[in-house]
Amino acid sequence: MLLEKLNLGMSIILRISKTFPSRILFGNCSKLSNNLLPYLNLFYWKSKIKKNPLEKNGYVKLPYNLDLKLISDVKKQFNELMKNPDKIYTQKGSSKKLLIKNPLEINGIKNLIDIFKEELINYYDGNYIIDRISCWRTLHDNSRDSKKEKYVFSNYWHFDDFRLDKLTVFVLLNDYTDENNGSTKLLNATNTKSLTRRFKYLDTSISNFKLDDFVKKKNMIVYCNGNLGETYIVNTSKCLHSASIPGRGKYRDLIQFEIYHSKKIGDPFEKFN
Repeated sequence: MLLEKLNLGMSIILRISKTFPSRILFGNCSKLSNNLLPYLNLFYWKSKIKKNPLEKNGYVKLPYNLDLKLISDVKKQFNELMKNPDKIYTQKGSSKKLLIKNPLEINGIKNLIDIFKEELINYYDGNYIIDRISCWRTLHDNSRDSKKEKYVFSNYWHFDDFRLDKLTVFVLLNDYTDENNGSTKLLNATNTKSLTRRFKYLDTSISNFKLDDFVKKKNMIVYCNGNLGETYIVNTSKCLHSASIPGRGKYRDLIQFEIYHSKKIGDPFEKFN
């Protein structure tokens, strides 16, 4: 037991030490290389010069602007796949998060890109590529009602350790998503930088509860709430963020696209063809 605690403590100290340069220089805890590599691309400099709202704030919310039949059909197919045990899976240690094995079985899922493609074209100065598509449902866990939630499915404050030019798109699939059914919560880029540089956030394993209390009191939390089809684009390496556990008897449905800059003009879904 003592040896396990010592190993855990050493691994935490090592993580904090390794991310120290990024913490001070960039206000995040991604690897230094993930912060530096985007500067090799002209679009990244342009996004900073133009003060793109997505670059400045670290996220943007978009309304659903397509045919209602499209999102309704996508939602219906999503629900049908969730009913079929052969079409879903769970990750190790995360039984309260149900993932669809093959999101491309949902006819029309590629068409959802029209919700946010103009924002991506503007941010990436033209070309981008879809790196991954994920679909999942998060379920209630009894620890939601306790003083300290268990770690169930990324429901502690954290950074994603990706390149800083990667964007994550969340398309909401509940009729209405809010804190009661498990909306994602995040801190904008400015608040994230401040808290990280001031060591209010140290590491997911030790900072979650104190940080959560602090940002609630300071009214810093942005809840990714919205109606069916509304969409959030988030830089999850730049913004501290966390999943939320849905309330009793509730769940949250979501489609996620992970996106990178592409140096060539082509089909954004080339990887999936």
